[in-house]
Amino acid sequence: LSPEGTTPVITEPHQDPAHRGRTVHRLVANLLKEGFRSSQIAILSHFSNTNNACCLKHMNHVDNVPIKSGESAINEWLNDEVILGSTIKSFKGMEADIIIVTDVPAVGQFHFTQSDVYVAASRAKHRLALVPINAEAATELKQWAKENEMDATT
Repeated sequence: LSPEGTTPVITEPHQDPAHRGRTVHRLVANLLKEGFRSSQIAILSHFSNTNNACCLKHMNHVDNVPIKSGESAINEWLNDEVILGSTIKSFKGMEADIIIVTDVPAVGQFHFTQSDVYVAASRAKHRLALVPINAEAATELKQWAKENEMDATT
């Protein structure tokens, strides 16, 4: 009797973090145009925003809404003042209507695990978008989404 979920969006992979940032920017801008509030959207990365591999390092705002990271940004996020950018591990235990998981490497790369995929994906209440780093990660994400879709219907 649970509500039916929507299939995750898995974008084209991009090695360049700035290019992934542009992809995330487009996703968030479209969500804001649909009427979602900034407090409904969280952007999660395997990397901290100080790491050169993190696309959040290349993003300051979307449609004049700042993107902020860190514990101090949580209250601003909850008050619709910012879009929250966080690491997957820091966001554990929290949730948002829409989660965009960016900078997703293949399992085993950069100490990324299948558990990291589950933790990130399970934070989304309604929509999930995944932005992979490379073709291997994109293939794994598509397989994971397919397997979990089948599990949900059986």
